Amino acid sequence: MRRTVKQISKDPFIVVGIIIVGMVLAMASVVPLIISGDPNHIAYVSEPQPPSLTHPFGTDDLGRDTMLRIIFGARISLIVAFVSVLISLSIGTLIGSIAGFYGGVVDEIIMRVIDGLMAIPTIFLLLTIQVLLTPSIYNVIIIIGVTSWMGVARIVRAEVLALAARDFVKAARSFGFGNSTIIFKCILPNALGPLFVTAVLSMGGAILTESALSYFGLGVQPPQPSWGNMLYNAQDYLLDAWWMTFFPGVFILLTVLALNFIGDGMYRIFNPKS
Repeated sequence: MRRTVKQISKDPFIVVGIIIVGMVLAMASVVPLIISGDPNHIAYVSEPQPPSLTHPFGTDDLGRDTMLRIIFGARISLIVAFVSVLISLSIGTLIGSIAGFYGGVVDEIIMRVIDGLMAIPTIFLLLTIQVLLTPSIYNVIIIIGVTSWMGVARIVRAEVLALAARDFVKAARSFGFGNSTIIFKCILPNALGPLFVTAVLSMGGAILTESALSYFGLGVQPPQPSWGNMLYNAQDYLLDAWWMTFFPGVFILLTVLALNFIGDGMYRIFNPKS
């Protein structure tokens, strides 16, 4: 553990990523408790107002404070990312563990199903499912979760295949442990490194997916702010009110980039030969 922490502290990309993600988390969780203001408060103005001392990030076409909406939107975007990744990890870990542990026909059937699902373009799968459901934050979470587990299952399967042949698994079998006990108490704890890397990288992808769905009007619905629907609302003001797209876009970019920094750095630590 100490060795891992030391390696993390020596990797500038991981450190920068942790700082940025920490700031975004603090902004989403602590700042709304400190500052007063309603992100949906409408001030009747003739046009979006540029950044000023009163509104550091300017206002949108309805006079709503862009900075407040970014802060409250961060909470929505992060919740969507975290819960959807939790769903995809749960599904992918379970299915990947079964495929890798039992092998044979079970593995073959599961992997062919996964190959078939991965052959479908992700955006097509997302849009098809979303059209069948009412746009809401809950449905966005479910959609992202159930359409992104296949990659997790592949990674878990590979780890389980490698670990299942190790001596400690053979020893567990000789002591009479059941298959579920071996999988969840012996094998998966030794695969936490790759799972952590996958989770971090998947969160960045989930934020981008939520932003894309909200941008197309199929994700988080107004007036509830999210970074994606803020971009959707700003598309008619790209030239006249640059701040409406610039600030949400910067926060999406920095957050996803920071998560990728952490994920890539942790991958290098867990796989030093890569």
